[in-house]
Parts: sequence; C-alpha cells; structure tokens
Amino acid sequence: MEYGQHLLHIEDKLDKQAEIVRDQIIGRGDDEKLLERLDHRVEKVRNAITHAYNDPIPETIEIATDMVDMFSTLSIEQLFSTMRRDSRNMYKQKASEERQAARVDALTQSNNRSVYHEQLKAATSDITKQEPEPDGKQRYFALVMFDLDRFKGINDDYGHDTGDAALQSFAQVLRNITRTHPDRRNDEHLESTDRRVDPDDMDTLFEPFGKKGQHGGEKSMSRLGGDEFTLLMNTRAESIEDATAQFEGGLNRLRSELEAVCFEYKGKNFPIVSSSGMHVLQEDDTAESAYVKADTALAEHKKDKKERYEKAVEILTGLGVENLQVVEDKRKAELSSMKVEDVLASFKVLQERGALKIHVRPDQQMTPAAETLEEFGIPIVYDDEDDYEPPHDEPGVV
Repeated sequence: MEYGQHLLHIEDKLDKQAEIVRDQIIGRGDDEKLLERLDHRVEKVRNAITHAYNDPIPETIEIATDMVDMFSTLSIEQLFSTMRRDSRNMYKQKASEERQAARVDALTQSNNRSVYHEQLKAATSDITKQEPEPDGKQRYFALVMFDLDRFKGINDDYGHDTGDAALQSFAQVLRNITRTHPDRRNDEHLESTDRRVDPDDMDTLFEPFGKKGQHGGEKSMSRLGGDEFTLLMNTRAESIEDATAQFEGGLNRLRSELEAVCFEYKGKNFPIVSSSGMHVLQEDDTAESAYVKADTALAEHKKDKKERYEKAVEILTGLGVENLQVVEDKRKAELSSMKVEDVLASFKVLQERGALKIHVRPDQQMTPAAETLEEFGIPIVYDDEDDYEPPHDEPGVV
C-alpha cells in the first residue's frame, strides 16, 4: 500500500473511532472536560499523521500508525470499561431500589411491617442496654398505634379504591404532622385544614432514632396492614416520668391535629377519623408486649369513636367542606350481628341437649318478644294460668 493510501486509511480509522467515543461521552451526559480531553488526544494523533503527510518516510509513517493504533486500543478499553462501570452502577442501583422496595409499603409509602419490627426490636433493646449519658439523660421510646374509624364502611359503600385513597391520605396527613422541618408551613401539598401547628413548635419526638439508614431510615411511621398504622416516638429525658409527660404531650398534639381532616376522591369529601393508643416502653418490655399494651390502649380510645366521628363531621361542615360523605359504622353493625348469631347458636346447642326451656308467663303469651324467639327456633313453653308456678328450682329452665 502506498504511503498516501495508508495515511488516508489510518486517518479514516482515527475519525471513526473518535466519533464512537464522542457519542459515548455525549450519551452518558458526561461533562465537557471529557470532550476536551478527547479532542486534545485526537489532535495529537492528527498532528502525527499530518507530519507523515509532509515527510512521508518510514519513520514518520510508523509513528503515525502506532499512535492511531494506540488511540483505537485505548478507546476500546475505555468503552468497555465504561460499559462495565455502567453495568455495575445499574446493578447497584437496582439492588438498592429492591432493598428499599422491600422495606416500604407500596400503597402509602410508609415503612412496612418488617421495618416496624426492626424499629421496635431496636428500641426495646436500646432501653435495656443503654447507660445514662453525662448530662444524666437517656433515650426513651413510646409506641403509638392508629386505626381508621369506619374504614369498613368506606370500603363497603364506596369501593376499595376509595379505601385505598383513605389510607394514602391518612399516611400523608400523619407524615405532615410529624415532620419537623421548618419549611413545613410552606409545603404546597398541605391542605388548609392541615396548617394548624406552627412547625417551630415541633420538637424531635417524631424523628427517627439511630444513624441514617438504621431502624427505618428517615421514617418513624409504619403501616402494619389494613388500616393499622404505628408511630415510634423517642426522646432524651432524665426519667421515664419526664419522658412520659413529653410523649403524652406529643400524643395530644397528634390527636388534636387529626381531629378534623378529610380527603377528596372522585368529587366527594370523606372525614378521616382515627383512634389511637400509646404505650411508653419499659425496661422489661419486649416487642410483643409493647404491641399488646399499645393495642390495649387503642381499644380503650376506640370506645369514644362515635363521638369523635360526629365531632369531626360537625367541624368539617362548619368549615364549609362540600359534598361531605358521612360513612356508616359497618364494623359496629357487623359485631352486633355476630353477637346475635353467637347467642342464637348457643340457644340452639342448649336446645339440642335438652337443657333449655323458656317459660312464658300467662300474661306474656303471644307478645312480640315471644313471637320473635319462636321465629328464630327458640323453644317456648306457654304456661297455663291455673297451673303456673315460677320454675325457680328446676335446673336449665328459664
């Protein structure tokens, strides 16, 4: 091959390889410095080719050829190195996303049950192992449990998609309340009914404990499933009495914030009313015992759920919330029905065993109460007036 043709060949090779590397750099979105380095390297090789054109002797031709070959080799190695690095980064990112997804409730973006268990286990362990700090304080924890009142009514009467919207909205409201960032008042996602607490008054009760990435990362609230949520509060205090006072203040603030909030879905507004219970962790607590005690406190708070719901509706109505939907307490009706069925089943078992007779006094015969019992298959004995004697001593006779 003549020198001129050979130089044209290696120059074309240089241009093609440089274009491949340039496209790779631009495609990756790398900065201009890499492009400048590429242009500088290409210019040095091109100068060698130009010198060979001007002085076509074996030595200059060999130098130009070697420089083109070296540029191509380095470019290919760089390309494969970049591809390997990108592949590793993609794998790491995917693995990180998968780990994160495994710790997050997909519907509400709260911690999921596994993170809740991790947090609570770490908290109970922390209490038993820690020593007082130089200032005499140590860390204390409180587990708060929530569930939504009349959530079954939302699902039954308005559909599970509306129920999902209720869970998402409650989780967002709870996140807004427990945020401690000073820009909370400027959060454009907050509804007007959620702007009642000055963020400067918020303390660190709701901040996650431990280093970043430990015990649930940056979240202290979890969804256990259904309409059940938890929040783990923590504080530093000189005594458990002092810590308890702080936790009770935090719980009261939460309940006040949750007193009258609602969410909008498909043009309808729904009250979000919740019951809550709290347990301050003791040194002898396990994760299981802490859950049971918080759940017991939750059950106690639920006794007033009817009054809370009615008050929320009254406040929201007074605020002018349009198209407000009042949801029935389907769970209460369901429990009442279950109790009736249990009673009837018990009556029938006693009847089958011959251990049940219901005597009706002569003056109560054919009353609606007796007729209702007969409709359900309960055996009724109507006593004659002349022979009637109260059967106080006969076992199994009412």
